Amino acid sequence: MQLLDKTTIINLNHIVVGEPTSRGIATGRIRFVSKESDISDIRPDDIILIPTASAKWAEAASLAVGVISTIGGPLSSLGTIARELGKPAVFGVGSEDSKLVAGSFVEIDGYRGEVKC
Repeated sequence: MQLLDKTTIINLNHIVVGEPTSRGIATGRIRFVSKESDISDIRPDDIILIPTASAKWAEAASLAVGVISTIGGPLSSLGTIARELGKPAVFGVGSEDSKLVAGSFVEIDGYRGEVKC
């Protein structure tokens, strides 16, 4: 359970596991980013879910508080970029991404490779 403010308590009961890619822990809302036009919708407290760990998502990663990728790993270009930006990242969650719902609160743990949802 996590207290987000004085009135909002969120229960995070499920864990999605991927590869720890960039160290750190962040909490935010999931935002699906699947095309470049989605980048303009990213808010500073969003944790983005992208399809691949391609460097083309570098701008999106710089705007978000954390990054989750369906495909990819720590040695990907975006993995390096996330570490340089200091953004927590978990890559390679695969089909587990179906447990992540747009707009829902999650906690990303880049140390352990876990996303609590």
